[in-house]
Amino acid sequence: MSRGRVLIVDDDPDVAEALSELLKLGGFKTDLKNDGKTAIFAALARPYTAAIIDIGLPDMDGLDVMSEIQRHQPALRIFLMTGYGSHDVATRAQKAGTCDILVKPFDVGHLIRRLNEPTS
Repeated sequence: MSRGRVLIVDDDPDVAEALSELLKLGGFKTDLKNDGKTAIFAALARPYTAAIIDIGLPDMDGLDVMSEIQRHQPALRIFLMTGYGSHDVATRAQKAGTCDILVKPFDVGHLIRRLNEPTS
């Protein structure tokens, strides 16, 4: 039984595939996108349980992707990934309404626990 569908947005195919496989083991279905524009189109086309978005995408900032997706799916739980943990990124992400900031490499078990938490 699926626990829901998660949109994974990362321009590094190895990271996206590895994360997808681990989430599938946790009972989730996944869709992978490698840039912001296709991620936004995907979020408009189908409902998701959550989205995991890399901040550093080739075509647009992950925070901008998050904001655009939230306009259409305001209740969607969004997690931002970054390879560079900084106070500025954390502050911007929290103000934008992210569920959590995942600094690569991150504990996928923690992410799965967060995805399994009931929504408000």
